[in-house]
Amino acid sequence: PLADDVISGRQVNFWLRQINREVGRGTEFRRTREIQFAKRVALPAGQVAMADETGDLLPSLTFHEFATVWRLECEEGKFWALEHDLRKLCGEGMRKRGDPSYQERFDYIYASSTTSGRLRLTAAETVAFFPEAVGGTEGKLTSLTELGFASGGIDSFVL
Repeated sequence: PLADDVISGRQVNFWLRQINREVGRGTEFRRTREIQFAKRVALPAGQVAMADETGDLLPSLTFHEFATVWRLECEEGKFWALEHDLRKLCGEGMRKRGDPSYQERFDYIYASSTTSGRLRLTAAETVAFFPEAVGGTEGKLTSLTELGFASGGIDSFVL
């Protein structure tokens, strides 16, 4: 039996399927597997064989390990991902009715060949409601370029 603050390998996979539609997608998956693989390597051979017999091929996560996966999402500024996950798991997130939706940058932008009349990405801007202390205007979306902070290709920033 698992302790109250432990999530089995099967429960981890259930969680990953709920938030990402399948196991194998997303940063939550990659970070979770890093933790599980590191724990599996550290297990004595007898415990690995016992886990294999129960069908739980990967080790469980403690609450703190599970929370670390979400904390790292927050540290990367992926608040929209946490809101999505909470809605999938709990039926509602932290956003209150009437609050503006979160807007941010893409994690990745994939551009295909420009042949055959396909779309081509020509520019990307990072915009946000910046504080007046750095040159922003209350209630106005401003780009890093407009603030004079852009010096090249930008895919993230820290203020």
